[in-house]
Amino acid sequence: MHLPWLFAARCSLLATRCSLLAALLLSSCASPYLSQRHFTNVVPQGAKTIAVIGDQQRTSWLEFWKESNTEHAQVVTNAMLKKPDALLLLGDHVFWSSSKGDWQFFDEIMQPVHDAGIPVFPLFGNHEYFGNQDVGLQNMQSRFAAARTTWYRWDADSVAYIMLNSNWHDIGEDSTLLQRSWFEDQLVACENDVTIRAIVVSSHHPPFTNSSVVSDDVRTRDEFVPLFVRTRKGQLWLSGHCHALEMFEQNGKRFIVSGGGGGPRQRLLTGIDARHADVFGSGPVRPLHSMLLLRVADSIQITVDSVATSAQ
Repeated sequence: MHLPWLFAARCSLLATRCSLLAALLLSSCASPYLSQRHFTNVVPQGAKTIAVIGDQQRTSWLEFWKESNTEHAQVVTNAMLKKPDALLLLGDHVFWSSSKGDWQFFDEIMQPVHDAGIPVFPLFGNHEYFGNQDVGLQNMQSRFAAARTTWYRWDADSVAYIMLNSNWHDIGEDSTLLQRSWFEDQLVACENDVTIRAIVVSSHHPPFTNSSVVSDDVRTRDEFVPLFVRTRKGQLWLSGHCHALEMFEQNGKRFIVSGGGGGPRQRLLTGIDARHADVFGSGPVRPLHSMLLLRVADSIQITVDSVATSAQ
């Protein structure tokens, strides 16, 4: 008796899915949006303070059920008010890597960083592989001198920053194994280098998180973290992907998830539902934020600058 209504509903759902598919296909065929803003990878002499921002993507219309924040630019501005010597980005700079509009938005919110002339060191997040991957790579490399390779290392103030590409499926097994070998070599080199006093590792996907949306990245946790934990100089592991702020202590090492750059925030599992003990532990939804890193002797001092959001 309800067949006409059911048929109409199914047709409407099919039309919606076709519209979404068409939009995605058109976006995937986009040409690169080459930036006029280029961020150097040259660390200035005497650089000490490093700003950190993660997951700056704006909410896509495909995510109509999620919150849509408007404070992306404020997060960047607040970070620049601290006058950092460099900026580390934890990935997911845009929602769709081959979208001209998404990259235009990113360029606008990053204007204070460009004006400051400081180097920027980005990770490749999973959203950097959304859409046409070749176009996404061109969009990254046209902006960031550091993105000539998708995993790399840079040093500042006796600290080695090792930047991993944790998109294991997208880069393939051969590249994953090559990167793991490279990572192990870098850790050994840092341990033996008397000029390096601390190691900070960054991967977009977190080895540990209490997110209700994403889980621990198993390969990062099981294959890469043990190499880091064995080091003497390893101080900190930074990640994004979970749009929140978390800190865990494992085997004497700190693991921070900092995905507060403006992407729609994720609820965290708390209490008996939490997978890990969160040092920050301040409720299921965390504020948008940036962080500032400063080496003090052989340790890394961390401060967090929160930004209020108007999203409901």
